[in-house]
Parts: sequence; structure tokens; C-alpha cells
Amino acid sequence: MKSDPTKRGGTASQKWRSGRGFTMIELAVALGIGIVLLAMALPTVQSTVANFRLQGSVSSVTGAVQATRYQAIQNGFPYRLTLTASTLQYQLASQPSGASSFSNVGSAVPFATTGLTLNADKTLYFSPRGVIGTSSGTATCPTAATMILTYSGLTKTITVSCYGQITVS
Repeated sequence: MKSDPTKRGGTASQKWRSGRGFTMIELAVALGIGIVLLAMALPTVQSTVANFRLQGSVSSVTGAVQATRYQAIQNGFPYRLTLTASTLQYQLASQPSGASSFSNVGSAVPFATTGLTLNADKTLYFSPRGVIGTSSGTATCPTAATMILTYSGLTKTITVSCYGQITVS
């Protein structure tokens, strides 16, 4: 059984007009609440984005170190990985058997976005035995290599041991 809209306090056209939308006050209150929630969430979102960018750069650098070490072991000749602080790029170079010097393998690869800093240029040498050194021709590594990446107040320290163990703190 259909109910008659006129029996509930008004005509059908009056009910349609009164239910068309929000009043200006309701809209202003909803907008105000939305702005307050956005203002509260913005610092968290910015911090999360900064953390993801820093983690992405750390992953890029650690991946380059691991891949270069594996290539030196697999191919049986020395490799060099150079990280440049001013351009935020790394360059891979190899010294095949019989070569007197290192030659670049491909072009430089960016490892970070602008705003990130690397504490200093760093060059790592990888022997075919898997040993990592900080100077060309070293068979043993006297100390671990350390790189510090900073982005938007967040800092990560990458430490690479002589045998390729990577620690991020």
C-alpha cells in the first residue's frame, strides 16, 4: 500500500525542496572539521614521505654495493663503485684482466632525490675474492666503509664490512 506524502506534513514538492542539500552552516562546519583534520595529519604525512625517500636512497646504495661485489666475484676481476656527494650518483667501473686501469661500466646512476645529502664522496674497491677495500689494489680492508645519508632531519648510517656485510643504523 502506497502512502500519500501529503498526509505527513506537506506536499511532495515541499519535501523535495527541503531535502535538496546542506545548509550553509552545515557545509561550513564540515569544511572546518576537514581543515582541522588535514592540519593534524600533514606533519605525519610529511615525516612519512621523508622517511620513505631516505629509505629508498639507502636501498639504492646498499643494492649497488651488493651487486658490485657479486659482479667482482662472478667475473673474476676488480670493480670500483664511486658515490659522488655533489651529484647524488654512483658510477660503476671495472678492471678486466689485462687492463691497466678501471673503465666505467655504463653511465652514472642517481641514488637519491634533491634534498638528500651524502656526508662525503666514497669509493669502494671490490676484489674478485669478495673483499671490499677503500683504496685500489688492497687485498684486505683495514676498516669498514661508512656513509651517512641525511634527508629532512633524518639520518641513516650505512656501514660496509670488509666482506660485504651491510649494516644500516
